[in-house]
Amino acid sequence: MGCLGLLSLPMYLMAQQDSTSLAVPSKELETVVIKAEPVRTKSDRVAFSIPEVARKKAANAMDLLTVLPGVAMNPETRKPEMMNGERFLILINGVQSDVSILRSMPAEEIKRLEILDMVPMRYREYDKVINVLTYGNFRGGSLAGDLVQSVSPMLGMSDVWLQGAAFGKKDMFAATYYFSRREYKERITDKEQSFTLPSIGKISRKSRLEDAFGYRLHLPTLTYQRQETGNYTLQLVSASSIIPDHAVGSGTINENGTELSTKSSSQSTKVKSSVDLLFIKEINKKNSLSFNAVWTGIFTDRTDTNHEEKISNKEVVFSDKVVQDLKKNSLILQADYAHTFESPTQLSLGYRYYGAKLNSIVTNSFFENKPSVTTQNNHSLYGDFSYKLGQVNLSLKGTLDYLHSNYYGARQSSLSPQVYLNAKYIIDKHNALRLRTSYTYYESQLGSHAENMRYLEQYILYRGNPNLKPTRSLGARVTYSLTYPNLYVELAPIAHCNWGDEYNDYFLEKDPKTGREYLVTTPVNARYRRGYGTSYNLQYAPWMSDKGSLVFKTSGDVYNIRIDRGDDRAAIQKWLVPLNYSVELNYGKWGIYYRGNLLRNGMDGLVVSSKENQSSLGLRYTTGPWTFRTDCLWFLTECEYLSHTVPQSLVQSRARTHIRDDRSVIRLNVAFDFSWGKSRSVSTQKLNEDSDSGAF
Repeated sequence: MGCLGLLSLPMYLMAQQDSTSLAVPSKELETVVIKAEPVRTKSDRVAFSIPEVARKKAANAMDLLTVLPGVAMNPETRKPEMMNGERFLILINGVQSDVSILRSMPAEEIKRLEILDMVPMRYREYDKVINVLTYGNFRGGSLAGDLVQSVSPMLGMSDVWLQGAAFGKKDMFAATYYFSRREYKERITDKEQSFTLPSIGKISRKSRLEDAFGYRLHLPTLTYQRQETGNYTLQLVSASSIIPDHAVGSGTINENGTELSTKSSSQSTKVKSSVDLLFIKEINKKNSLSFNAVWTGIFTDRTDTNHEEKISNKEVVFSDKVVQDLKKNSLILQADYAHTFESPTQLSLGYRYYGAKLNSIVTNSFFENKPSVTTQNNHSLYGDFSYKLGQVNLSLKGTLDYLHSNYYGARQSSLSPQVYLNAKYIIDKHNALRLRTSYTYYESQLGSHAENMRYLEQYILYRGNPNLKPTRSLGARVTYSLTYPNLYVELAPIAHCNWGDEYNDYFLEKDPKTGREYLVTTPVNARYRRGYGTSYNLQYAPWMSDKGSLVFKTSGDVYNIRIDRGDDRAAIQKWLVPLNYSVELNYGKWGIYYRGNLLRNGMDGLVVSSKENQSSLGLRYTTGPWTFRTDCLWFLTECEYLSHTVPQSLVQSRARTHIRDDRSVIRLNVAFDFSWGKSRSVSTQKLNEDSDSGAF
């Protein structure tokens, strides 16, 4: 797998043939001795070998992803995720795949894990790319499942996940089914808002959203893959889901001494279907092609009602019902070409087309009942070039995007170039430095430019800004990494500056026809938005043996953001210090973990938000293919979502969502992982100076 995101033939054949070159064709090899270090820093990636103790405690290949620094198992979804919230993509032997496919593979099938230091431009939507190399010897089938039910204090959470897969010499087929139910009897959102209109005076609002219900039903997701070693790879994925949701609420509003009571409700149903086709062709040892086509259809019906009346005499002040009918179809076509010069010099070029059409009908007292059509067409040309000079690996990446869209009658065409220059210097086998720089130029979305006006809530309107200017961004990040068998340290000073950064601000306006005053929120350009700070990622395993292991993980940021609004108004400044942590102890068949996060705050223009201070404690017991778990979510910390505007805002708004029952629950989970057929039994004996007691 080359750093450019396409399969280069030599590495691809190595991944496929390494398992067979050690065996007599007519006899299955039962034990393989791997001669490697636990962690190896390469020019374009960091490779992690799998300790034997990690294989023994893993019920399937997906569990092995938690070997990687900064990766932990989400106790609610039971899937691995980046602790700091970054998006990551899974490649299996260089082919993009869903992480759930690893659930169908036995742990002994995994050879090693690799984290690509420099994400290829074709995967630029992701923060990290993880390549999973397998031995390719598994021939047979598997059946896996998760059954989850909350037992205290309510029974409002249920999950069912089932997956069956069959692996042949060249073909793989998998079918996945998922159903989840969430019914929050005491999920309460308290929202306070205050502002002043000259003709009315101070308006203060207090509202409460009292409960919500929803479930997610995934129709069977079907995955088919065929690999002709050294020739081509074909993969087809079909998925569909149905997501209904319902919520009701009530509250009070005080407008210059007049008290109003409010009632609201929201009900929606979303149906989503997609088909994903991927084809990779190995032309020869130095050239490869790939083609990807994705169709997605989303159909949404949504109804929102709001009713306000005076408490004293029941006089109706405001009543509105909004009905939305949305139909969206999108298509992605992507083609990539990769060429390997004299190793390790590589070049990759690609083209991506994204087209979308949204048909919408919105009906309420503020809009005419007429359909509207929004279209978007985006063309992207991008490329990667990497070159190794001694101990330094250089990478130059760039993309040129052309966007043409039509939104509520307004049209927009724009060019957005982006350039990235990266360098990696391997000091020695334990220390490395990485430099990442970026320059981007882009225009705001057409929805921000359009002169349409849409209703948010009484007295506050949203208006587009046709005079928005483009945003230019310059960023730099220096990452130092230290790797030892039981220790991984990553520190990264970061700095960036956006000129003309876009954010939503509030202004006071008067309707010339009615004389009624409104507060208008509209996107505007700041003079600049700059940030600086340090991110960190630490993993330490003080104990790891054949009997068990103890692993500590933490990641987070210390970051300062400042927005200069470019006028006589005061600048906006905020320190962000999110912290994520995880502790896991395994002994024999038993495992216990404690995971949580604190101060998960963020800043978007005038709004500062804080995600849930999540914490969970879990106990696990594994015997054969069965795993029994019990866990408590939101243990020791309160489950809440917070958001508020900065003091400089004309509108002072504060919202707090706290959940009293169904997410603060004790849950029972039964999981099973059955597999049958032929697979390689692997014994990872280290034959060099590094012991096999490492955390990775």
